[in-house]
Parts: sequence; C-alpha cells; structure tokens
Amino acid sequence: MNPGNIRRLALIGLACLASACSLTRPKLEPGELGRQFTATVPGTWAGDFSGNGTQCRMIKQFHPDGSAKGVLILKRKQNGVTLVLPEIPFTSRWRVTGDMVETYAVKTGVTGMFRKDEVIRDEILSVSNERIVSRSTKTGEIEIITRLSAIR
Repeated sequence: MNPGNIRRLALIGLACLASACSLTRPKLEPGELGRQFTATVPGTWAGDFSGNGTQCRMIKQFHPDGSAKGVLILKRKQNGVTLVLPEIPFTSRWRVTGDMVETYAVKTGVTGMFRKDEVIRDEILSVSNERIVSRSTKTGEIEIITRLSAIR
C-alpha cells in the first residue's frame, strides 16, 4: 500500500472516530438517572443472570411505595442434564440514592440466601420505558432488566 492510501485511511479513521465521539449522550445532571428510574420502574420487569453454572431468571414487580415482590427461577446444568429448581418467591424494598438503586430487606423462604442487613447496590446506567441497564457495585457486571406485559 502506498503512503498516500495509508494517509487517506488514517484521515477516514480519524473522521469516523470524531463522529463516533459526537454520538455519545450528553452528560446528565447527578441524580437524573435516579429520577428517571423512580418514575419508570413501577411495573413488572425481568432479568437474566448467571454464574457458577447456575442461570437465574428474575421476574420482579416494583411498586411506587418502594416495595417489590417477585420470583427467582433457577436452572443448573450438571452432567449434561438441566435441573430446573422450584421457584423461589421473594419480597424486598427498593430506594434510589442519587443515581444508585438499592435493594434491601430481601426475604425469601430459603434460609441464608440473603443476609438480614444486606443491601444490593446497582449504579443506574440508562433508563427507558422498556429497558433499564445498571452495573452491580459488588461484581461490576452489567445487569439489564426489561419490562414485561401484564401476562407472565
């Protein structure tokens, strides 16, 4: 490749990079994502999480008063067989502090699944009517929940 073509490709790459930077969202005021979350989250949402060979589907109904209830559906693969465990119903409370959503007072019928004083913190990254994206402050993993219709 001759030096003229290399220069043109470099200029095109630089232009693409500059235009990509201009597509980023404007910086929101602190707490704005938290306000959007509080206004948007009442309703029923679902998310999928996995780790240590276990897949978990969470279906959770958030109420405007800060309470929530839902169910965890766990699947585990062992020796080529998928085991679907009984559903685990739960209740919890939620609150927003700045751009952080905190889940606390989680209660299930499974002893030891959550500590009595455990607070789960997730940094809110984006909010839309159908999808909320957050990052666990404990693991750093991205978590996505999507709105469900009234029928499960």
